[in-house]
Amino acid sequence: MDVHCGTIGLRPSLVCDSKPPTILHTLKLDAALGTTRTARVWFGDLPEAQYPAEAVLSRTVLSRVGTSPLAGKRVVVELVRPNCGPSTYALLGGSFAPNETQELKIEAAVAGSPGPSAPWAMPLYPNFTNVWLSRQFADAVIEAAAAEVPSLALGGGVLRFDRAVKDQVGSSQWMFKIVARLVMHLMVINNSHDDDQLAEIFRKLIHSTSIGTVGNYLESSQAEKPAP
Repeated sequence: MDVHCGTIGLRPSLVCDSKPPTILHTLKLDAALGTTRTARVWFGDLPEAQYPAEAVLSRTVLSRVGTSPLAGKRVVVELVRPNCGPSTYALLGGSFAPNETQELKIEAAVAGSPGPSAPWAMPLYPNFTNVWLSRQFADAVIEAAAAEVPSLALGGGVLRFDRAVKDQVGSSQWMFKIVARLVMHLMVINNSHDDDQLAEIFRKLIHSTSIGTVGNYLESSQAEKPAP
């Protein structure tokens, strides 16, 4: 499979050097959100964001049967909001291994300490980012993922989050919760969506995170006004 690189909001400093079978999309998200956000999506692996796991946190929940992703599917999402203060950056990725049960085991690999810097990341000062996921942030990821399960037809299996990059000052649990939800929703769609379709999914999910349940918002027939 050839690499496909989206170009919406592509910054000159970003180079599409992913190798098959990874599909990279770069999205500009600002029209409906009141502030500029940029996102990148990898349908596939991102080895540069892998870190050694000191422990693995987990929670098992019931999951309604439906259209499951392909076995071994991987998704990585990076989201950045270039303004001052916290809640500005998160990168998170994971994989899904389906099985024949109705139980979904959500796992988050925990790193014992910050890993190497990620100069390829999107924050304004990428040298202040590190490849890792702390226990506190892993708890937040599992909490968000478990809350999202009822809105998805993911089916049984193991959903494991094991790719992450944190900004030393710009990351927050709130941002990682948003990205955890994005990863889950991208798990159940096919990889043929173009940049405009993905950007619309992101806008709805990010907006709905601030107003309530993501699933209810997506099922609503009338979009609500974006929060200021």
